[in-house]
Amino acid sequence: MYYIGETRTLTTKSQCDGIHVIINDTISGEQIDLSPERWKVFRTQLPNISAAVNEQKEYQFVKYLQEIGDDWYVSVTNGFFTVDIRQFYKSKDGRLISSWNGIALRTIEWDNLTKCAPILDLNPLAFNVYDEGDQSYQYKDREPEFHVLAERQKSFWCVDQEYCTYKNWQLY
Repeated sequence: MYYIGETRTLTTKSQCDGIHVIINDTISGEQIDLSPERWKVFRTQLPNISAAVNEQKEYQFVKYLQEIGDDWYVSVTNGFFTVDIRQFYKSKDGRLISSWNGIALRTIEWDNLTKCAPILDLNPLAFNVYDEGDQSYQYKDREPEFHVLAERQKSFWCVDQEYCTYKNWQLY
């Protein structure tokens, strides 16, 4: 489990169709599951999404909406400093409407996710992999881009050293 924000975690999960990327909110229980196909499309759109986030930070007009597969979309719009990853459906009259299924990442969480993405692409097993058939977790050697920290006797990865220092978590 890797904290990309105060309550948001990034995990990978091994399933029969490949490694799924899971983003979870530990408080609300909101969760998205990016299948290997959705992750691939999501990764190709990462530069465009980051550009939209940067425009948003500069208070420019932004209306970005991109499908990543199976009626899941990534959106960045004015007024909300978030990257919304959400499932949509089509209404009877053909309009695209967002569902409750999804998660909105704050900009710091987005920045931390973009730092994780290259590592995940190179070695998905660098992350905490949960296998549905096996109830145990596997921890791999840490990558130099991450800092391992401990809180309440749990070990997990921290992407942002400044955030870890702010939270007074001990870095290893």
